[in-house]
Amino acid sequence: MFGIIWGVISIVILSALGEGFQRGNIRVLKELGQNILIIRNGRTSMQAGGERAGRIIRLEFADVLALKQNSKLLEHVSPELMREVSKVKSPFNSQHCR
Repeated sequence: MFGIIWGVISIVILSALGEGFQRGNIRVLKELGQNILIIRNGRTSMQAGGERAGRIIRLEFADVLALKQNSKLLEHVSPELMREVSKVKSPFNSQHCR
């Protein structure tokens, strides 16, 4: 009897925790904004156009301008500056800097 009650209570608690995390994530995403699209650099997942799969795709500022000019559904376009990671070494320590 105790085992059944313990199992039911455990399931209820786990369900409540999952629901709480889901609601918390939704609230955080709503604070970011609605109808937002973020496009980032990445790698291709498939082979296309004679190029190999896993090829690095880097977006340039010209791509931002092309999106602004050619897309009728985008209201605002804002680029984000991304710098490469630099490795800094000294005789005492090392650090990856952005």
